[in-house]
Amino acid sequence: MRTQYKLLQYVSLIIVDVWIDPMLTKQEEAFLNYWEQNREREKSVVRQFFPGLPIGFAIAAAILLVLDSGWYERANIVAQSESSPVIIFIGVFAIVAFTGFFYKKYRWEMNEQTYQELKLKGRKDKQGTEANE
Repeated sequence: MRTQYKLLQYVSLIIVDVWIDPMLTKQEEAFLNYWEQNREREKSVVRQFFPGLPIGFAIAAAILLVLDSGWYERANIVAQSESSPVIIFIGVFAIVAFTGFFYKKYRWEMNEQTYQELKLKGRKDKQGTEANE
């Protein structure tokens, strides 16, 4: 049900953006130009991994802070008696790598979707101008 609602919202946004208001703003045109020039470069794995690392480190730091704060004593006792620092380091590194890569991948997908929608909107704008002439 929730997916259908999200899909309905998405379709209604496209209808409003593309068919009711087909004019591209200067900001949208600037984004189209930027993304046409940089989309392949932004798609590379290295470019997707490194910019997302600060977010991964922030999440990992929050987890380590919670472990170190001692607010849940029973969990701390179990963590100190059954896990080694190597396991914790591997877990933190996995969290940083996962969030670093997938955050930037998510941003790339969102930009690509916006690009495709704006291209469609621009195409409708051109068709509307040609029909009026």
